[in-house]
Amino acid sequence: MPEVPPLPAPRPRRLVWHGLLLGAPLLLILIWSLWLERARYQQSEVDIAARARQAATYYAGGIAGRLNTRYTELQFTAYMLFGDGSEPRLPTPKVELALSRFVARNPGLYAFNIQSPDGNMILWSTRAQSHRPITPLNQFTPLPANADFLFGQDRYAARAGGHVVTMRYRMQGTDGQTLYFIGAPYRLRDLLADGEHRLPWTFTVVDSRDASVLGVWRRGRVSFTGAIAPPDLARIAVPGYPLAVVPGWSPDLVRQTYLQTAPLRWFMETASFLLLGAIALGVLKLLRQRERNALRLRRLADFNAMLAQVNEVIASERDEASLLQAVCDIAVQYGHLKLAHIARPDAGGRFHFIASAGATGYLDDLFVTVDPALPEGQGSMGRAWREGRAYYNVSFETSAFLAPWRARAQRYGLKSSAVVPILRDKQVWALFTVLHDEADVFDQALQALIEELALDVARGLDRLDAVARERQLAALQKTLLDNTFAGIALVSGREIVQANPRLAQMLGHADPQTLKGQPTRRLFRDDVEYQRACALEAELRTQDAAAASNLSLVRQDGAEIICDLAVGMVRDATRAIAVWTLQDVTERERAKAQLMLLNDRLSLATAASGAGVWDYDPVNNRLEWDDRLYALYGVRPQSFSGAYDAWSRCVHPDD
Repeated sequence: MPEVPPLPAPRPRRLVWHGLLLGAPLLLILIWSLWLERARYQQSEVDIAARARQAATYYAGGIAGRLNTRYTELQFTAYMLFGDGSEPRLPTPKVELALSRFVARNPGLYAFNIQSPDGNMILWSTRAQSHRPITPLNQFTPLPANADFLFGQDRYAARAGGHVVTMRYRMQGTDGQTLYFIGAPYRLRDLLADGEHRLPWTFTVVDSRDASVLGVWRRGRVSFTGAIAPPDLARIAVPGYPLAVVPGWSPDLVRQTYLQTAPLRWFMETASFLLLGAIALGVLKLLRQRERNALRLRRLADFNAMLAQVNEVIASERDEASLLQAVCDIAVQYGHLKLAHIARPDAGGRFHFIASAGATGYLDDLFVTVDPALPEGQGSMGRAWREGRAYYNVSFETSAFLAPWRARAQRYGLKSSAVVPILRDKQVWALFTVLHDEADVFDQALQALIEELALDVARGLDRLDAVARERQLAALQKTLLDNTFAGIALVSGREIVQANPRLAQMLGHADPQTLKGQPTRRLFRDDVEYQRACALEAELRTQDAAAASNLSLVRQDGAEIICDLAVGMVRDATRAIAVWTLQDVTERERAKAQLMLLNDRLSLATAASGAGVWDYDPVNNRLEWDDRLYALYGVRPQSFSGAYDAWSRCVHPDD
């Protein structure tokens, strides 16, 4: 048999690659989605920071605006009240009233102070307090916009009841000398408390000169305890002042901002992922289906090749054992089956494996029976034998009635099986079983091919039986037809198929061929004799042979002969043939009749004379007499080949 290429490599590896290729877009979508979400989160951080800087800029502008307003008011007051350039020590009652009203309208201002030219003494104030200023002159910084605007350090002032930042305007004379200062401590709570209470930001106001914290604004409230200057990365300068605003926010704000737009985005990303996943699964399913179809077609091709090889072997094999073994070998080689075997039960019902190929170790000491009372008789083989039909098992793991052989099948890598009866002479004669190393292999098309293979094997066995019968018939024909002592006729359908020369001689024919094709009725004297011969056919249905004696036949010349007929039955490939054996007993019957007549006459004669007693035994064809006849004829009784000849010698001794 030619070499058979193996089946393609196992599919799982190819399917894994297909899955990886189809999963790559999904992985990219997932990575892209994660990157996008991270970017969105970072963008939320950037947006929050930008909004915070914008709010801090606005907040810093508000601080600068309030401070500018105060400096403008200080400058305006200095020029309005002391515009003549004099150096008053005390304001007039009118000025005092005006300044007191101004402080009352601006609660953020602690007091209006007139300070000495050296800045170290309060000459006059709208509020009774120490003559010592809150901030020494050396802690003031001239502002870039106007050197006469002096901005002091923030500090806690008990007299003001809280944290303040001091402000001074320097009044100069025409000669450029400092005449005095007008100062106004600004309460930081009022200076920094401006802003929308609902804003989510935290503003930390920092003095750029010494990095000290003036205060922290949070939702409209200003706190001074525990304030720490944050990093300088996001500081917003207060225009014109040595101050900066550092915005801050809660981490939850970024998350909340990120989550505001996330649901729709998540929906789109998830929908895209699911859609692409569905497409990938669909494509993978199609690829798997294509793989299954390709493998199925390959299996069909292999099984068809197996069937062709089996038919070729069936046509050429002349031996039953060789045929069955060749079928198993071909099934394993061409069908790529793990194991194939043919089994028959013995008298006790246990299956014996008469041919096998493949993983035959599975069959060592394997007990399978046809007895339905045993678990080993409830498997596929036992059921197939009892029911006379095929059984296909998807898997040893899922088939409950295959449990007795499950561990053994696992050890040899067997997953699924098919059991098909093999008929012989229209009866279940054996079981053809094939086993595969994959589950759920035997689909409808393969089942049809396996059953067709079993039918072909059955036809092959029938052909071997027919060949054996033909050989037997040929040998019988040669043996019988060469027999020259008896007439032989081969009869089919009550017609002579063939005759030997002795039969032709008995019936008066020169050539046995003249009897070929003649109806058997022509051999007999009448219908009564013919029906006696035909009755033997009924006996052959219940026994191996039948016989009839003293049948009257007619020779070609019309003479009558007496024959004994023995009939046996043989079969060739297409028909049953009766073997007629005819023995010419005409002379025997004639001698028997004459001896019977002689017996009657001698009995009468001896009875009358009293000379002696004799008798003829027609069965053994012998004469018997007593001593008186011996004395009379001088001859002892003996067995003769012919009773008539003995009689003649006795009656006519002289002849």
